[in-house]
Amino acid sequence: MTMLVCIVLILVTAAITYTVVNDACNTMPRIDPDKKGASVLVLGCIDPRFANALAWHLSHSEELHMDYDLFTLAGASLGVLQETYPHWSIAFEDHVDLAIQLHDIQEIWAFDHMDCGMYKATLDLEVDDDEAIHVEKLEELKVFLNARYPALGFRGHIMDLDSSIKRVV
Repeated sequence: MTMLVCIVLILVTAAITYTVVNDACNTMPRIDPDKKGASVLVLGCIDPRFANALAWHLSHSEELHMDYDLFTLAGASLGVLQETYPHWSIAFEDHVDLAIQLHDIQEIWAFDHMDCGMYKATLDLEVDDDEAIHVEKLEELKVFLNARYPALGFRGHIMDLDSSIKRVV
């Protein structure tokens, strides 16, 4: 009889643990109605293959829970710098201005990714597998932003096809 009781207790404990953990993992984070600012403006690309990796990185690796504004442009850094769509840069700068005014951001973090369609189309590349091109554009973006927003910090990152993210600037 004791063996049966032990087995039942183990099964009940396992069921409760599973329910608690499953509920915690599937529950949306609560919105803090008193939150007024954000420390970082994140610039990402529109490519949906990288959306989950970026969201996970921002909420887990860098612990920016509800502490960032998010702006996306095709090509991320290249989207701001390219001249085919000059209004993209204007829209980004307008957003930075508003993020400073409303949320008092202190930094801009840009996230480029490998195998980017915007890089291929804009720079006439067959493949986008050279990190050096992204590092160059992220450094150009840093210079561009520093001229307009010298008080803001900058970090440039590259996301790879395996979902890894590394800071390069």
